[in-house]
Amino acid sequence: MLKSVPRARLAAETMRWWKETRTIRVLGFTLVELLVVVAIMSTLAAIAIYHYSILIERTEEIRAKSDIEAIAKRIDEFKQENGRYPDSLAELEGGPFVDPWGNPYQYVNIATADKSYWRRDRNNKPINTYYDLWSNGPDGEFSVQIRGNKGRDDIIRAWDGQFIGSGQELDELYGKPRKWRHPEDDTPPVEGPPG
Repeated sequence: MLKSVPRARLAAETMRWWKETRTIRVLGFTLVELLVVVAIMSTLAAIAIYHYSILIERTEEIRAKSDIEAIAKRIDEFKQENGRYPDSLAELEGGPFVDPWGNPYQYVNIATADKSYWRRDRNNKPINTYYDLWSNGPDGEFSVQIRGNKGRDDIIRAWDGQFIGSGQELDELYGKPRKWRHPEDDTPPVEGPPG
């Protein structure tokens, strides 16, 4: 015999069965989960952009160093062919010479230029014997003395080509042993490490 089920219970079970079978379960993400994912992706993108900009900056510095080395070679070839250094970069073939930041490379013939245009170290001593060659760097500005704020980011040829790098790197080498000394440099030489 069938067991009789109270009507209220039967109605409740029927409703529960109906809800379970008719309910559409939405499978997805909550707003909080989406916000967490967006925050993580934004953080990763910011880190990637930062490192990419550093990579671009280093690449531009390397290109400027390479350009300065190539221009210096052309200047030296000009000297061999003509018996003098050029008065400006316009006398060289292959110009105009523009750095990675869109500024023209700077050149000073020390034999013909006024002393006030010569690039100088922190002791106000010339950094080259025959000519100065440099890029004004990302800021497009320079100061005659390398230690000045405007000269720190310049890419510079110094010590008659024994150094090509940033003004900051050159300034940090000041007071450390080096082979090259300008004839006008009367600062006492720094002795190297023993051995």
